[in-house]
Amino acid sequence: MLENTASFTTTELRAILDKSEFHNLNESKLFTGVSIDTRLVKPGNAFVSLKGENVDSHTLIDSALEAGAGICFVEKDSIKELNISIGNRPIIVSDNNIEVLGELAAFHRLKFDIPIVAITGSNGKTTTKEMIADVLATKFNVLRTYKNFNNMLGVPLMLLSLNNSYDIAVLELGTNQSGEIYHLGEIVRPTHALVTNIGREHLEFLLDLDGVELEETYVFARVRSDGFAFVNFDDERLKHYGHVLSKFMTFGTHENAELRASIILDNDMKPILDFDHDDNKFSVNMQTIGLGSAYNAIGATAVGIHFGIETAFIKQALENFTAPLYHGYGRMAIETHSDIKIINDCYNANPDSMIIALSTLAKFSGSGKKVAVLGDMRELGEWSDQEHKDMLKLASESADLVYLTGDEFAKAFSELSQKYSNVYHSNKSEIAPNLRDALKAGDIVLFKASRGITLETVIKDLKNII
Repeated sequence: MLENTASFTTTELRAILDKSEFHNLNESKLFTGVSIDTRLVKPGNAFVSLKGENVDSHTLIDSALEAGAGICFVEKDSIKELNISIGNRPIIVSDNNIEVLGELAAFHRLKFDIPIVAITGSNGKTTTKEMIADVLATKFNVLRTYKNFNNMLGVPLMLLSLNNSYDIAVLELGTNQSGEIYHLGEIVRPTHALVTNIGREHLEFLLDLDGVELEETYVFARVRSDGFAFVNFDDERLKHYGHVLSKFMTFGTHENAELRASIILDNDMKPILDFDHDDNKFSVNMQTIGLGSAYNAIGATAVGIHFGIETAFIKQALENFTAPLYHGYGRMAIETHSDIKIINDCYNANPDSMIIALSTLAKFSGSGKKVAVLGDMRELGEWSDQEHKDMLKLASESADLVYLTGDEFAKAFSELSQKYSNVYHSNKSEIAPNLRDALKAGDIVLFKASRGITLETVIKDLKNII
């Protein structure tokens, strides 16, 4: 868990949380550090009780105070449900402690006059964030989003970690339902914003592409009036957003983008990028895999150029960038086992990220077979049936063999099985043995599915038998 030294006086807390109830607080008291984990509480901390999936920390208030917490935030409903006695303990009672955390973070953020770059988008947010942070770190001390701290809980914790040692922050903002980006933007108040792309994500909650566009581009509306936008000119929905702010840079492979790049993949599926910006031309040989990482690198390069990073340092940062180590599931991670290339892209999937993965597979120039092992794409709502049918068609065009798992792909296959003779449906446990019989040295296999499918178990099974 991230530590922080964000400090608040009782007077400040009364101003920030004017609708909360204050009990047993010294008006001159200073609280330093905000904690949500009793195991990490330090003397003088403000402890925020939260209802988790496994633990309700409202039951641990005594432990927090014994560890030295100077104050505890407690939700009104929990006081009633758990019969919590306030007594003489220093407690602030609120309606919603997640909102309290956001209000504390928003107040703390205003103490720092530094650039804050907000990253949103349907695909590639995390990798783009990491690439941007690496590029900027060649010149600045950068606070970057830790792990998956990109939601209504994680983003406030990131902001509370701000201190005077940082020159700039690069924060990822995630969403799966309408209004989250707007609220996160209110808390972060970014000075710069980049939306990676608009794709078919979380359609169960965002309804359609118009809903996704509205949600993701809220970040542009939350950028300060003197702020700056980075606009993906390859995205048909985003390319028109330059007018939202008076200051912006366009980037992409489109010939009219301010920062232009061409992409080719070498024999190991690694991107080679040729950039052109104001007649400054340079090339980058990436160590990552696939088209998706190339698009992410173009966005990162735009941010680096804007912040005055020299071309040589941008090139160095991107060429040194490697995908994070993974334990089971991965993001376009490639390895060779028994002379068979395995692309592990099991981290997650939606239609657009699956299209990029299949497009990467199709570009493989080796002599062996191209094989796709695909699992369901979740949270597509009423669009799920058609999206899985469309993906079945694309997969059969991109790969020599296709294996499917999951209820949604099973439905699609049952309707279209006569049309695609190279496609096989089976239970997940049966895929590895079938693959073993079909694969030969020189073949390449892509594994792609939503997180809940845990398709990485098939990779593990396959590696044990080939």
